[in-house]
Amino acid sequence: MHRHYRAQQLLVLTASGWTNNGDGTWTAQITLGSTAGELEVMPKLNGQDAAANAAKVTVVADALSSNQSKVSVAEDHVKAGESTTVTLIAKDAHGNAISGLSLSASLTGTASEGATISSWTEKGDGSYVATLTTGGKTASFVSCLSSTASQQPPKPRS
Repeated sequence: MHRHYRAQQLLVLTASGWTNNGDGTWTAQITLGSTAGELEVMPKLNGQDAAANAAKVTVVADALSSNQSKVSVAEDHVKAGESTTVTLIAKDAHGNAISGLSLSASLTGTASEGATISSWTEKGDGSYVATLTTGGKTASFVSCLSSTASQQPPKPRS
C-alpha cells in the first residue's frame, strides 16, 4: 500500500510500508527533507485526500555546524581601547538558520589582555551580535565561540 503526502511547499513525499494497527489506524515512517519550516501532511488514497484536514509538522534546525556557520567583525582593524561588532550567522549542517542559542566567546592572542566581549543578542534569522572592546595593547587576537542550544522542540499537536 502506498500513500502520497502533499507538503505546504508543493513537495510530494511518498510513504510506503504502511502498518495496519488493527484499530482503524495505519502508520508509516516519513523521511523529511533537510529544510526547516512548516509542513502539512495529507494522506492520499487513489489521488483523493484521505482526511478533512492536513496534519501540521514543524521541521526545526539541527545542531550548530561550525562548517556552515560564519563569524565576522564589522571592522578587522580596531584601535586599542575601541569597539567593533562581532556577528555570528548560526546554521546547521543543512544550512538552516538556528535560533535559541546561548553563546559565549573566549579571546586569545597577543591583544586579548584587557579585551572584552559583551553578551550575545539574537537578531532573528540565525544571526547573533556582540560588541568586542579591545584592550590597551595593539596586536591580533582570535575569538573562539561556544554554544548551548536552548531550543525546545515543538509540542505535539492534538
